[in-house]
Amino acid sequence: KLELDATSFQLFYWLARLILSDNDIMQLPSLGFIDLVNLIELDLSNNLISNILPGVFNGLISLQKLDLSGTN
Repeated sequence: KLELDATSFQLFYWLARLILSDNDIMQLPSLGFIDLVNLIELDLSNNLISNILPGVFNGLISLQKLDLSGTN
């Protein structure tokens, strides 16, 4: 089980691809990806996410692919 908070990716602004599939993630923190301005692909597939709060994807200005398949 992976638990994320608002600072989990604070130092990884250079990431282009982030694969978090199959981690039993239940909740995404508000503004949790705010610093990932270079992220092109975010894979959150096959997790236990059932609710996405407003602001979760703020800051993802370069995002081209978001995979939420297999989530609740």
